[in-house]
Amino acid sequence: MSESFATGFSKVYQRYSDVPSYPSEGPSQILVARSVLDVLNEMPELNRNVLAMAAWTGFDQRRVYFEQLPRPHGASKWTSKKKMKLVVDSFVEFSHAPLQWLAFAGVTLGALGVLALLGSLVLVFTPASGGAGWLMVAGLVLAVGGFNALATGVLGEYVWRAGDDARHRPAFIVKSVTGPSSGNA
Repeated sequence: MSESFATGFSKVYQRYSDVPSYPSEGPSQILVARSVLDVLNEMPELNRNVLAMAAWTGFDQRRVYFEQLPRPHGASKWTSKKKMKLVVDSFVEFSHAPLQWLAFAGVTLGALGVLALLGSLVLVFTPASGGAGWLMVAGLVLAVGGFNALATGVLGEYVWRAGDDARHRPAFIVKSVTGPSSGNA
């Protein structure tokens, strides 16, 4: 996967994930404060995009631009398989947009199926009804496929929300406390 794939992924991910502060050019490396590490350590997730998790915490982020020189020796162990796993983990972890896309595709396919079924009905009652059979079959396939995709998208929303709760991320993150410290709670 090339640099353009990484940049494309970062732009799509920033737009469709629950991490709006994810840099659209994509993070390369991060330097974080102890407070961010403490929050990250509270998140027990196993399949993680640590860069997205750090952005999700909401702490102040600054960009430092630098020229990344080519590797002087050896080959990267960052394989295409590992990169694809990170893409999947990132969307599963922080975005339910693919489920919404699936539900939208289901509605679209279902609507096309209904139109095809209506078209086949019109063809049946016309003198030239030769294409009504294949149009009816296509309409049924599209309508049933669309219903299945929509149902999968809706079911996926429930599963995604259950998974979101199961991640046990903190409900809120306290960055700092100011004011008098009286010792009484």
